[in-house]
Amino acid sequence: MPIERKLAAIMFTDIAGYTEQMSKSESKSLDTLEKKRSILKPLLKEYNGTFVKEIGDGTLSYFESAVNAATCAVKLQETENVRDSWIQLNHLLYQLLEDKFYLETAYSQVQEKASVMENELAKKFLSYPIPKAIGEEWEKVK
Repeated sequence: MPIERKLAAIMFTDIAGYTEQMSKSESKSLDTLEKKRSILKPLLKEYNGTFVKEIGDGTLSYFESAVNAATCAVKLQETENVRDSWIQLNHLLYQLLEDKFYLETAYSQVQEKASVMENELAKKFLSYPIPKAIGEEWEKVK
């Protein structure tokens, strides 16, 4: 899907422990996925987000406003059903503007999240396209 508007922020979400949960109970996992969809779609509409794609338990959305992206991410995290369903939000805001502050903030969020993970999981997380791109961009400007 081509992105025609100026992109300010990207939001990626996934369900923490989804693969393990799926191996234990496929029906419960699918219910969790459906809950996530039913919560996320209205929030995207409310905060002017555009749904780009869903792969497995992960979603990618973009926003023209980093403030809207951050607010949407916080509202998703605050949703009781989300917490109860083990949905974890990785709202990695990768600011495509030239303001170093936004990139530094995104980089700090990525590093903070990786620092509390086991080594192998952190390596995998840091190799995902968005965290990897944030790290690479930060290395260029720091």
